[in-house]
Amino acid sequence: PGDEVVRVGGKVDEEKGLKMIVDKFGAIPKPVRALDRGNMIFPTYTEEPTQDGEREVTLRRTGDVQLFDVVYHVPAGPHADFPAIAVMSSILSSQPNGRLYKALVETKKATAAFAFAGQQREPGLLFGAATLRKDQSLADARATMLQTFETFADVLPTVEEVDRAKTLALKNLDLLLTNSQSVGLTVSEWAARGDWRLIYVYRDALKKVTAADVQRVARAYTTHTHALSRRAVRPHAPRQGAAGQGAYEIPGPQGAGRAPGLQHDSKRPRRAGAGDHDRDRPRRVRDGQPPLRPRRLPRPRRLHQEH
Repeated sequence: PGDEVVRVGGKVDEEKGLKMIVDKFGAIPKPVRALDRGNMIFPTYTEEPTQDGEREVTLRRTGDVQLFDVVYHVPAGPHADFPAIAVMSSILSSQPNGRLYKALVETKKATAAFAFAGQQREPGLLFGAATLRKDQSLADARATMLQTFETFADVLPTVEEVDRAKTLALKNLDLLLTNSQSVGLTVSEWAARGDWRLIYVYRDALKKVTAADVQRVARAYTTHTHALSRRAVRPHAPRQGAAGQGAYEIPGPQGAGRAPGLQHDSKRPRRAGAGDHDRDRPRRVRDGQPPLRPRRLPRPRRLHQEH
């Protein structure tokens, strides 16, 4: 009654199943949604501003593997360009014939590389990612991936590349529709994108994708203006005593040592929670304090007004 989707899969009696759904769910009254009732469902009220230049983040953690990814803005899943974007992603990611595999893995610049286009109700992202050993050059691999993405449109994809990507995607869709459980899960995913019938619209559009379509979307979306972030994870050695010991370097006349009043989570009793680390200077947020609640503002909100 509110906006629910009921899925029934398997070998069922259609007439009996529909009657049961009407009996069980049809009697539920449609809710009266209001702000003062606390059950109002808002449409998406935030929109990412136009990006002014590419963004880059570097994350450092201990470990033996390096990882980086390149991310580009792409349109929503129901958009007419998305089938061609999905084909482009497959051309980049397939193994051992994909462009990223040939550029990074075959040349020993990375141990693995792939691409993925997130198909969502609203505009999403096209990812390219690679993993490297510690002795491989992150800068060299990253430059190669960027060149592979941003020069993709310079060379028209071959008919073989496009047909291979389309055949794989269509085969996967057909396989999803041969099992009652996967049908139910797949239908719910497409319903979340706007309408469960979009799966058939997408399938038909996928069959019509040409090499020129793939080149066009590559030129439109894999550019610096659409680059959201380029992240890197570099392994590094932990500070002495920091790994699992709760010892942190602190500035001061006495030099580095264990910060007074700090107790590492791993040393706390089981199920004791994170606790209040700053015991000498409490942050006024104690264990068991009620979580923050939405303010339910009656007008569109900005992110800093969420709680």
